[in-house]
Amino acid sequence: MKTKFSIFGSSAQFHRYPLEDVLKDDNVDYIDSLLNSKSFTHRLVGRLIREKQFYRLAKWLLKLFVYPKTKKMLLSVDRFQQVFIYYPQHFYLIEYGFIDYVKRHSMDVKHVVYFSDVRLFLKDKIKILEHYNTIVDAYYIYDKALSVQYGIEYQPLFFSSLEAIKYDDVHYDVVYIGRAKDNLSLIHEIYRYFKTSGISVYFYLVGEIEDAMKIQSNDIVYGDGINYDQYLKKLSFSRCILEVGRTEKRISTLRVFESLQLNKRLITNVDHIANQPYYDEKRMRLFHQAEDIDIDFVRSNEPLKPIKESHLYSPRHFLKAIETKLFKQ
Repeated sequence: MKTKFSIFGSSAQFHRYPLEDVLKDDNVDYIDSLLNSKSFTHRLVGRLIREKQFYRLAKWLLKLFVYPKTKKMLLSVDRFQQVFIYYPQHFYLIEYGFIDYVKRHSMDVKHVVYFSDVRLFLKDKIKILEHYNTIVDAYYIYDKALSVQYGIEYQPLFFSSLEAIKYDDVHYDVVYIGRAKDNLSLIHEIYRYFKTSGISVYFYLVGEIEDAMKIQSNDIVYGDGINYDQYLKKLSFSRCILEVGRTEKRISTLRVFESLQLNKRLITNVDHIANQPYYDEKRMRLFHQAEDIDIDFVRSNEPLKPIKESHLYSPRHFLKAIETKLFKQ
């Protein structure tokens, strides 16, 4: 029997892009779960659903907006093996009894959670592992060490082909786009180090930063953010992508997988990356202070070899792994 996957996502590009290669498949449905819809009404509804203080209202909104879509999907349960896939941002669906609702209509549907945001897992791991195990059929996480520590299936972050936004032109040696958070001084230190080393850069820092703390320059921007399509295009115009994680952060961000898919070098201060299966010193370099960064690595024009076992980072491989685990095909 064929397996049908229903993926609860949102209209946000960073949710859809990694899945683009499979979204046209006839056995994959992508459901905008009102998490980040472009519609103001849907955004408002999604926010109210997620706010726990509006519990009764949220349950009513779920019944009004989400359950009808779900009921239609369950009509095909006799023809397919059905799998519902949730991101950790969708735990409000579980907390408000959504999976219980599905199980009342069909016990055959399998429920899978994929931790694409490890921070949310670390925040709620006790609740997740103790209270949700009875209703969730499988968990996946992209951090190898955490998968071993907590007995969760390991699955690298997947990404679809980005050929449509890959560019051969190099406008910058290094691009950094992200939140400054508690790393503003380190980011500024790296910026100054690059400038004194003759490295061309584009830095875009997201978040509120006092004017007195800003560097006045054309190649460092302070703003509220850019859309994901423009973000990926900026990365594509670089030789090297910069990742700056918080000091206590054990896991890497999407930058790693974006660098793999865009075929760019990566410089990062996330030590844990060296223990990941995809680590390649020719593509990735670690640093702790600005002066640790290898300028020759940043400037290198040496062509990068194809990624080893690149199929492991595709959404189709992920869906196949789920199918094999749940239905042992």
